[in-house]
Amino acid sequence: MSNADDSMSQKSKVPSLNTIVDYIEEHKIHLEGADEINFDTLKFCRELGRKAALSVMTVYILQVLNIDKLQQLNQMKLSRFVGQIYKGYQREVEYHNEMHALDVLQMSYIFLTKGGMQ
Repeated sequence: MSNADDSMSQKSKVPSLNTIVDYIEEHKIHLEGADEINFDTLKFCRELGRKAALSVMTVYILQVLNIDKLQQLNQMKLSRFVGQIYKGYQREVEYHNEMHALDVLQMSYIFLTKGGMQ
């Protein structure tokens, strides 16, 4: 198990942005096709784990859109924000949980990039 895996599995701590970025690099193959309508977000959740999937996709999209490079973007606040989004969802809810959020995020990304809304 890598350090990123260890950090992602800790319940009490939100993974640092560097940890998420490392996780993206280690699992880049699972992000292929994230900009396609047929991307399987449930499979992505299974492959990365529910705790990691939403944070990884969020930061990946920020990277692709170059939002992560904005000078006024506070990396620590971004890391906490991404972690709080995950923590805010209840895992026992069947539909409106972090996996649904991942699905909505990925479709919004498609609308932005393929739909000309960027």
